[in-house]
Amino acid sequence: MLERITARRAELDALAEELVKQLEEIRVVRSAPEPVMAREVCTALGLGVEPRATEPMRGKLSRLAQRGWLCKLADGRFSGPLWPAKAATAVPLAVVEISVMNKNSSAKGAEEVVYQSSLRRSTAHPAAGLDPTQPDQPMRLAAIFDVASLTKVLAGASIGTLVEDGKLQPDLPLGNFWPEAEGRPLSQVTARHLLTHTAGLPLRANLKNLYGTDAQDICDGVLHEALHRPPGETVEYTDRAALVLGYLAEHISGQRLDQLARTRIWRPLGMAETSFGPLPSQSVGRCAPTEMNEATGLRLKGTAHDFSTRLLDGVCRIAGVFSVLEDLAAFLRHMLDPAAAPEPPGFGADWVTESLQIHTEGKTPERGLFWHPAPGTDPATDDIWAHYGFTGTGVWISPTKNRWAILLTNKLYYTRDREPLTRLRNQFRTAAFL
Repeated sequence: MLERITARRAELDALAEELVKQLEEIRVVRSAPEPVMAREVCTALGLGVEPRATEPMRGKLSRLAQRGWLCKLADGRFSGPLWPAKAATAVPLAVVEISVMNKNSSAKGAEEVVYQSSLRRSTAHPAAGLDPTQPDQPMRLAAIFDVASLTKVLAGASIGTLVEDGKLQPDLPLGNFWPEAEGRPLSQVTARHLLTHTAGLPLRANLKNLYGTDAQDICDGVLHEALHRPPGETVEYTDRAALVLGYLAEHISGQRLDQLARTRIWRPLGMAETSFGPLPSQSVGRCAPTEMNEATGLRLKGTAHDFSTRLLDGVCRIAGVFSVLEDLAAFLRHMLDPAAAPEPPGFGADWVTESLQIHTEGKTPERGLFWHPAPGTDPATDDIWAHYGFTGTGVWISPTKNRWAILLTNKLYYTRDREPLTRLRNQFRTAAFL
């Protein structure tokens, strides 16, 4: 048995090394007098460093940096989306993890041993760190990220706890048990419709313009709004689905969403640094900044980037969760091996199985329960599932391959252009799940 364990561990270590080699092709830090980031990453993220500028030009660049369009590096040069990537100084945007798990039964079949081999890296560089305006603070594995729509799965698993507790039937129309939905357009919508983006809700949140700034007015407006199309007709991604599910979870549980997620999911899994914002002052220094807040003229750091979430005081199922690499790994580890959790959270293997399978047969795009097949993959043969966050975050998981991958970036600091990060995510996923 010991020989088998040793041999299997060697196999997994070799696989991890191969993953490192593949990943280096995407985001390598080359051996050079001054480390540089691979062309693919700089190109994908639309980044580069302006190597030289005339004095008249430097004044214009400085003004752009003050407005947040560019970043002035410690050596006086400027980094941003305006220059080609060749000869670029490393701009450390990401922390990554790729983990492989394997279960081996003992000779008697009475015991399972779980092996995990991980690649865990940060693209740290002293020239421009976690916050490019503070180059003495490099990107570290413990960096805190606004994970944006990863909230939908991290806090959304609270729906799974209610289903497994027998308090929510996913296919029962909401009007049958929820007074807020009775006699309203939502009455024939089910939780499964909401989880698969087939509820027919309006596509845009647009909360402030439609309902004002009072939290109760927003809740009433969202729950009583007319549908965009009949439930079950088609798949259309909308943040409103998550918002309605958050209100539903609070109604059934009698708890605020942040309390429900913390007590039933994050605390049992040891996710001590996962929470809704705004973050306490002692944590903000480790947080990756996102975009400028037009109201304050400062970068959002420790406060949710998503406007709807800020309107609702930071607690919302659309977005608003902050987390770290280690906590996300704990969540994904539990999804692959629910029986191994020292303190089982409120959802287990049944909810994971339901989440990672297609529920929208005959419709496109295909959807699980908030998870979706990774772009460019076939769920029937590849079994790789993904969820992304607008700020630049992403997670992937494959039960068949016993593997997960995490890519956390603060790409939104630099650009809103989706295509560059899409290319990078696809490269990363390919390398991670070979």
